[in-house]
Amino acid sequence: MSRRVNSTWNHVARSIYTEFTTHPFREPIPEGEETWRSTFFRDKEKAHERIRSRREQTDTVFSHVASDVPNILQTYPATLDILVEAMHTLHGHTPLLTPEDDVLGRKLFGSDTHANTLCSTLSTHTLRPTPYAAQDLLSQIREHIAATSRATRVLGLGNRILNILVKFNHYCPSAIPTLLDSLWVLTAGRTPCKKEKQDWSCTHQTAYLLSMNLREMDTEDLIKLGDNGLDSLLNFVQTHLISQGSRWMRKKTYAAWSEVQESLTTTLYDIITDLLRIQNRQNTLHQTGMLQVIADSIVDITQSDAATVYGLSILPRLNLGSQSSPLDGVILKVLKSKWNRNLLTLKV
Repeated sequence: MSRRVNSTWNHVARSIYTEFTTHPFREPIPEGEETWRSTFFRDKEKAHERIRSRREQTDTVFSHVASDVPNILQTYPATLDILVEAMHTLHGHTPLLTPEDDVLGRKLFGSDTHANTLCSTLSTHTLRPTPYAAQDLLSQIREHIAATSRATRVLGLGNRILNILVKFNHYCPSAIPTLLDSLWVLTAGRTPCKKEKQDWSCTHQTAYLLSMNLREMDTEDLIKLGDNGLDSLLNFVQTHLISQGSRWMRKKTYAAWSEVQESLTTTLYDIITDLLRIQNRQNTLHQTGMLQVIADSIVDITQSDAATVYGLSILPRLNLGSQSSPLDGVILKVLKSKWNRNLLTLKV
């Protein structure tokens, strides 16, 4: 089995790098034949060198190098080192696709297909101890807490994949559980009060990707996500829609969170808005805990006026009717806080 897998690596490495079509120098054995092991490791080193050299190329248009990498990854059980180099190269050669680039992104570039491949790679190496093992989130979190050599490389790979996915205007609802589980692993299971700067960057990217997928989803997609998937998504929103973080966060955590606070809050509001649009039952977000964090976020005096107004626009969509909830009196509280701080302007 091992020999067959390594043989596949050799074959695909030669597919990526045409330089390998002419056989490289190989370590001979007494009979004058070549060993698959020496060929594999020699080709792997050449792959590293070629990726590094291509990474430094500057192209004004989308490079064929980047378009080939996701296709190859579908059949290439690459090592972590090669994948990290490949993701670094792919990131540098991938354009930022916008909703207006649908024809380019989804037909010529095939962003949906490439996004699926990258999410599969994320799941294979982030959520499993080995590419061929079953998912084991707890063991992976323990490895990241211990900061092993493999965990460091997986963290680098995961962050690079997220960086690339952010550039794709893709639609892949089935990737939502993978994104949420990967965030939990890559941040070593740390709660918001303990997250470090890199954790908040990863959290912000994940929120953006979740919002990107939800933007294209409909009610049927949400139903397919299942109760567990929906519960994980709601838990993410509830635990990261933070107000008055300075009261309970560690100093470094608060400083890191402050850098992404407004953008993260707005993205979470986007997620809430889309969930209200596609919900298959009218009380999807009516849990007391969820309503409380929404209320606290809206009245948070550290938020910008734009974020506050966006939060207020969500209230009518919740359709609570005469039901009593933590949102009662939110508008009055916002007006009072603005009045007390002499910030009551026409913009509000």
